[in-house]
Amino acid sequence: MRAATLKGIAIHTAREAGLTPGPDYQFGWGLLNMEDAAAVITANNTTHLIRENVLNNGGTFSLPVIASGNGTLRATICWTDVKGTVEPESTRFGQHKQKAGK
Repeated sequence: MRAATLKGIAIHTAREAGLTPGPDYQFGWGLLNMEDAAAVITANNTTHLIRENVLNNGGTFSLPVIASGNGTLRATICWTDVKGTVEPESTRFGQHKQKAGK
């Protein structure tokens, strides 16, 4: 299971922790619910669907869905960004000191 998949399952099954629905600065996505997360993984390809795909820049992906009518249809999409380039600390702080000293 990819890191983005695990993140998506954790978000999808989290319990609300604040006074308003959805993510917020105080509680994030809510409280982790491992029981519900395990149930989603166990029910993959029956009542739940977990997909792991690669989507390149400019690419598209579509998934035809037919709701069963047995409850709310919910989808959670997560991804892992490509690793960025990081400047060495000495370079960043050196430039800052030079600008501050002028």
